[in-house]
Amino acid sequence: MPVNELTFRASMQRSIDVLGDEIEAEEAVLEALLDAERTYLRIGLARPRQLEQYPEACWTQVTGVYTFPDYLEGKTLADFL
Repeated sequence: MPVNELTFRASMQRSIDVLGDEIEAEEAVLEALLDAERTYLRIGLARPRQLEQYPEACWTQVTGVYTFPDYLEGKTLADFL
């Protein structure tokens, strides 16, 4: 399921830039999410769209990632730009 939450994507890209490896960055971000006491995902529907050979449909996507304690340690999207 695609993650379209901008702050999550920016933090993931920062992890890739710092670690220099997508797999290590993915593991670091997953570890942060798993270490959280609680993790919530906001799931939304995309606008109708055809993807590859699949018929046009409203696809689900992650539009928010929230953890307690905060996996971003108080950072916002502006901190990653």
